[in-house]
This record gives sequence, C-alpha cells and structure tokens, in this order.
Amino acid sequence: EAPQQPQGDDEFDIRSVGPNQYVLKRSDLNKVTGNLGALASQARIVPSKKDNGFKIFSIAKDSLFGKIGIQNGDVLKSINGIELSGPDKALEAYSRLQSASKLSLDIIRKGQNETLEYTIE
Repeated sequence: EAPQQPQGDDEFDIRSVGPNQYVLKRSDLNKVTGNLGALASQARIVPSKKDNGFKIFSIAKDSLFGKIGIQNGDVLKSINGIELSGPDKALEAYSRLQSASKLSLDIIRKGQNETLEYTIE
C-alpha cells in the first residue's frame, strides 16, 4: 500500500464567480481553519510593519492561497473588517471565521488596495 500523501488541495471545491469573487464550502473552510500547520506550510506569512498587515509570499504551487486568488507579495490587511494590526487581532479574525457566512479579505497588491470576497456555503 502506498504511503498516504499529505492532504492535497484538489479536494477543495472553490469556484471563481467573478473578478475577486469566490464561493467556497463551509467544510473546506473548516478543514483549513482546523489545521493551521498545513496552511502555514503552503506559504510564508510575515508581519509587514510598513503596511500594517501580513505579507504572503513563496506560495506553494496549487496551494489553497492560489485557489482563493492570493498572489505572491499580497499584504493581507483585514479579514471581515478586523484589521490585522498584530497577532491578537489575527487570532480574533481567525476565531470568527467558523461562524462567518461571508469572507472579505482586504489586501494590498502591487501598491493598490483590493478586496477579495467569498461566499461560504
């Protein structure tokens, strides 16, 4: 029997429904929020003092980050309106994801503010 491979992201059902608009399943969101270690292995996330958020880079090919529209160099500023000014705020935003029906990520991409919108089914 072949050794079990780490969970791939092929199992995630994420649909792009327009520019910066996606639909994802609650079960997929729960898988991600329940395994921060796996999420952390898919990209490097470091605090960005300059932009008061978290810069995301070295995104693994076919990772969840890519599937939800995040690109190398994006700075995540807020999740559902909660500014990511520090680890405590990031944890607050993260803890609220389990009950959210929508997800809104405010990012800075190449110096421009953008918002990625997700409907959670």
